[in-house]
Amino acid sequence: MTESLSIGVKTRSGLRAPVCSAWRGHSTNGGGPRRAGAAAPPKQRRARPRRDDQPGFSSRRIVTIPDIASAISGTAVARKKKIGPPTGPRAKNTAETRDRILQSAIGHFAKGGFNGARTEAIARDADVGNRMIYHYFGDKEGLYVAALDHVLTGLRLEELKLDLSVTPPLEGLLTMFDFTSGHFERHPDLVRLLSAENLLGATYLQRSEATPQVASPVVGQISDLLRRGEAEESVRPGLDPLHVYVMMVALSYFHLSNAPTLSAIWNRDLTDSAWRAEHRRLSREMLRTFLRPEAT
Repeated sequence: MTESLSIGVKTRSGLRAPVCSAWRGHSTNGGGPRRAGAAAPPKQRRARPRRDDQPGFSSRRIVTIPDIASAISGTAVARKKKIGPPTGPRAKNTAETRDRILQSAIGHFAKGGFNGARTEAIARDADVGNRMIYHYFGDKEGLYVAALDHVLTGLRLEELKLDLSVTPPLEGLLTMFDFTSGHFERHPDLVRLLSAENLLGATYLQRSEATPQVASPVVGQISDLLRRGEAEESVRPGLDPLHVYVMMVALSYFHLSNAPTLSAIWNRDLTDSAWRAEHRRLSREMLRTFLRPEAT
């Protein structure tokens, strides 16, 4: 074992302060033992590996803005796949938000039409940010088509709930008229939206994929009633089901869509409930008379 001898240096007070030991054993740089007071050899630093020798680095690689954008995009896609579609309460909130936007849009489009409605006002009344409209519906046109789909699909689906398969044909047709008339009267927004879309030449309704799919079964239902009625000789033969449906809609719709102008022209309030009830009764009787076989 190497014994160490304390060596000091003289200070201003005359005392000697220990500095180091005479022998410290072998130095770390691989040399032999060094004398006390000898200058320490420079410390050798470990060489760092070049960055291009490390995985993921290259001295020739130049990072560009597209690289960063690609990395961000890839991360977003990965996160999106990891999150997946909303479920549970989150899915419910998503559906509720979309429905609030849609209900607000129906009111605004019914009042101002496509051109008069403003997405900012729709979003404000739905208590959402304006960007949520574009998130759920793509753009204003997409929202407008969705509003048309909603009100028309609601009418069609309610019509299809009518089970008229065992109802006498003539009564079945009159029942369908009763429903159609009542539905238009209970949904004034539907009347206004259809009137506004007619002024636009059905430009946006033609883009709908849902409405034609639910409309065709209704005409088919009328066709079945007419066919059964003709076979039983209880309904006028040779009637076109689409003509019959258009007649039902005309008797249910015209006095509602034109109530403001007709009321002003004739100085009668066509929105009065008693007047509308009487008009509905007369329209039903007129349709019954037309559908009877003796009308031929």
